[in-house]
Amino acid sequence: MDLELVGTNGSWAFGADAIRMQYLPKRPAHKLLRRLGELVVPERALAGVTFNAGRKEGVLRLKLRPGACPFTDAAAGQLPEKAEPYRLVVARDKQELAGYYAGYLRDRIALNPDADRPSPEYLVFGPPPPLTFEGEDGHVSFDGRTITFGRSESGKPDKTFDLVALEGVDWTFSGWGTSSLRVRRRDSRSTTMIFGEWTQDIDTTLPFAAAVRVELARLRAAEPAPQGSTATPAIAGEPLVTAENILTTLRSLGELRDAGVLSEDEFQRKKTELLGRL
Repeated sequence: MDLELVGTNGSWAFGADAIRMQYLPKRPAHKLLRRLGELVVPERALAGVTFNAGRKEGVLRLKLRPGACPFTDAAAGQLPEKAEPYRLVVARDKQELAGYYAGYLRDRIALNPDADRPSPEYLVFGPPPPLTFEGEDGHVSFDGRTITFGRSESGKPDKTFDLVALEGVDWTFSGWGTSSLRVRRRDSRSTTMIFGEWTQDIDTTLPFAAAVRVELARLRAAEPAPQGSTATPAIAGEPLVTAENILTTLRSLGELRDAGVLSEDEFQRKKTELLGRL
């Protein structure tokens, strides 16, 4: 029987080699966590753990290896604290137990010689395709092979992008609870395509972006290595926060500002926050 730690935003069950995180289906759990419902985190995905005790409540937080989680890779440090999936808030009477589990996990992490290295593949998975969500004037869907953008009333044909033709997908959080997706193509001089009008709550867009990243990683892992090259393990995703991630996010935020989605003050505030992570 798994040992369980119950928090105010969900519960964590500690098994033999994994942690099963179940989020509350109602507040105070963030709507992203409510949408995810549950995540299973293998111990080999862990890089660290912290516990911060407080006067009224404490916070147990996990750090995952870069490349182990498509959600943290896609979010690139932009998630609001309450939406972080690897954060459990515990009441005062559970803080001693939470501190015990933090020590237990540190000991388990110390047994993994790869804990401080990027993971060669995703180890945590959310909702699989098919996925869809409604934007301001249309819909976006992903069936595992293609991404389709359709407008509800324009009469224009849907835009469909095969996964094999894509370089990646970027997710940008506006800071006001909305977000947008950027699809980067392999076969175009214009290396990015921004769909700033496809703004929607993060509980729909982030799982969507994460699912695309998972399928892209699987597709690339199946690609044959170039002739004459030495095969190396494919990294499922970029580290949680890198300079390249942050600069890409800043470009996306700049385009959202230019499109009127963000104000100049909002853009500058987010820019300062992101640059502070470098």
